Amino acid sequence: MKISRTTWEKFINCPRHLYLEKIKKIPLVRSPVFTINLAVDTLLKNEFDIYRKKQEPHPVFKKYNLNYVPYKTEEAKLKKWRHNFTGIKAISKKTKAEISGAVDDVWYDIDKKKLVVLDYKATAKKMLDNIEKSTISYHMTWKRQLDFYAYLLELNGYEVSDTAHWLYCNGVKEGLFNNQVRFEVEIQNHSVKTDYIEDQIVDLVKCLEGSTVPDFKYDCEHCIRDKKILDIN
Repeated sequence: MKISRTTWEKFINCPRHLYLEKIKKIPLVRSPVFTINLAVDTLLKNEFDIYRKKQEPHPVFKKYNLNYVPYKTEEAKLKKWRHNFTGIKAISKKTKAEISGAVDDVWYDIDKKKLVVLDYKATAKKMLDNIEKSTISYHMTWKRQLDFYAYLLELNGYEVSDTAHWLYCNGVKEGLFNNQVRFEVEIQNHSVKTDYIEDQIVDLVKCLEGSTVPDFKYDCEHCIRDKKILDIN
């Protein structure tokens, strides 16, 4: 069985709808693709790759007193790590499932001699959220996302820092457009936790290998909608 980070996240959100999608082939309504965010991701990757080739710290590292450089590995390997249909792959310890996830980038902590996982985020707000302290559902997803990437690297035998980061880009709404948008860039920290991941993968595999549809989850918006429809009928 192959399990992507997205599949794992869907299971956490609602086992029932993951089962319907994967086993019964009933697709969920897809979330919209934020193409501006994808453009920011691409430009950031291009920028950090320049510093990766030179093995020099990006200016944002100096701003936050981080003794980092972008992690240098084979170009083909980094390309796979970043690609949605390949990503970083590993075999789960407690199951035979192949797990994978596509990371935005990996940095290298020169002091600790460890890899550092991160994810790029783009928005346009008056004030940025403190993601680590937040309990908003999509912020919880962002935290699990970094945990999963770190775990994949650990399973591949890498020494991984217990501090991960978001490179948070906030669009400035002042002034004129002039064919460009200015962003203020902030680094936020996340304390990595990976000890819960394997047990959830075990539960996910049991779910998809089961013969019955999981129960409704009453804090799931899709289940609430489906239950209303069934009650009406």
